[in-house]
Amino acid sequence: MKAEPRRWVGWFLGLATLVGTAPLIASCAATSEPEEELEEEVAETDRGDGVSAGTVLDASKASCTTASVKGLSAQIIAEANCVNPDAFVAVPALSNLSAPANVFLNLEKPARDKLVAALKAYPNTKMTINSALRTVAQQYLLYRWYQTGSCGISLAAKPGNSNHETGLALDVDNYSTWKSKLSAHGFSWLGGNDPVHFDYTGAGAKDLRGLDVLAFQRLWNRNNPNDKISEDGDWGPNTEARMKKAPAAGFAKGATCECDAVFKDICSSPFRKDIEWMAAEGLTTGCDPQKGLYCPEAPVSRGQMAAFLTAVMELPAGPDAFTDDNGSAFESAINSVAKAGIAAGCQADPPKFCPDQSVTRGQMAVFLAKALNLPAGADAFVDDDGSPYEAAINAVAKAGITSGCDAKQKLYCPDQVVSRGQIAAFLHTAFGTQ
Repeated sequence: MKAEPRRWVGWFLGLATLVGTAPLIASCAATSEPEEELEEEVAETDRGDGVSAGTVLDASKASCTTASVKGLSAQIIAEANCVNPDAFVAVPALSNLSAPANVFLNLEKPARDKLVAALKAYPNTKMTINSALRTVAQQYLLYRWYQTGSCGISLAAKPGNSNHETGLALDVDNYSTWKSKLSAHGFSWLGGNDPVHFDYTGAGAKDLRGLDVLAFQRLWNRNNPNDKISEDGDWGPNTEARMKKAPAAGFAKGATCECDAVFKDICSSPFRKDIEWMAAEGLTTGCDPQKGLYCPEAPVSRGQMAAFLTAVMELPAGPDAFTDDNGSAFESAINSVAKAGIAAGCQADPPKFCPDQSVTRGQMAVFLAKALNLPAGADAFVDDDGSPYEAAINAVAKAGITSGCDAKQKLYCPDQVVSRGQIAAFLHTAFGTQ
C-alpha cells in the first residue's frame, strides 16, 4: 500500500552531456517551462580553456564551456546511478556512432537500449550525437549565462527543468538521416524549431527530471555535514547557493552507492525522508537499534502508536489506565495518551488497551484527530460509509494529513493495517511543520 500524505514523499537522477568544443546547447524543450520550449545552438566563445579549479560560480565567469564543470558533473552522474542504477547507463561503443570526447553518452536504460537497437539495425549509417544527458551543474552554467547575457546564450531552462536532464533526450547532428529510424524505435522528433532534438517516449520511458538535483544535494551534504540542505530533488534558493560554492572539479568525497541513511533498511523506502525526520526529532531509535534497523514494512502496534504520539507531543505521565499493559514497554506512553484523552482503549470493562494489536488506518485517523483536536470535515471517501471511524477520517482529510490510499478512486482503506514507514509519513505531515 502506498502512503498518502499530500506532500511529495519520495525520490531521482543524474548524468550529463559535457559540451566542450562542440556546439553549446542551451536548453532543449523545457517542458515544465512552456516559455522556454525552443532551444538554440550557440557556438562556444573563446573565453578560457574550459578547465576550472575554482567554484562553479568561478567557472561561470571564466569560461563559456560546460566542460568547465566536468569533474563535478561526473560525480553527479555517478551519484545519480547510485540512487537509480537504470537512470543513466552508458551507451556502448559502436562503429557507426560518434560524439565529441566531452559528451557523456548516457541515457535512461530503455532509451539506451532502443538507441542501440536502432544503431545496430543500420550498421552502415553513421550517427553523430552532439548532446545527450546534461547535469544540473551544466544547466546552472547555461541558465546563468542566459540570465547575464553571456556566452551567446539567449534561452535556457532553469536547472532541474531541461529535457536533457531526463535521460531521454538526444541531439543528433545528422537528424534528417535518422529521423524515421529513431521514430520507429520509440523516439519522438521535436520538430522544425529544434530539428536536432529527439526525446525517447517509448515503452519504459520515465521523466527522471530532478534526479541530478538530488544527486548534487547528496554530494553536498556528504562533504558539508555542518551545512546540510534538503535532499528533495527540487531546485531552489538553498541548492542554488550551494551550487555556486561547489568545486567545479568535483568534491573531495565523490559518489558512493553505500547506504548513508540513518537506518540501514530505509535506503529504498519511499518514506526515508519521513523516517529520518522522526529520528532527528528523537521520536524513534528504530525497531532494532543494535542492528540499525527501522523495519519500515512492519505493522505499527497500538503500543507503538502511543509511544510515537507521547514523544512527538511531549505528553506528561498519567495514572494507570488499563489492565492489559502491565509490563509492556509502552505502558507509560499508553497512560499518557489516555490522560490526554487521545485513546480510550479497545475495551471498556475491564479497561483494556490491546497494546500488541496492529493499528488500522481507521484507528490511526482517530488517534490523530483527537491528538490534534481536528474539526469535522466533509465526506471525503467512498469506502468508509458506516465505519465508526468515518468522522475522524474526514477530519484528517480536511486537515490535509491524508488523501487516502487511492486518491483517484477516493478510497481510504480504513481496515488496512498501517506500516511503520507509513506512520512516519503521517506524523511528519501532521506534526513536522508545527
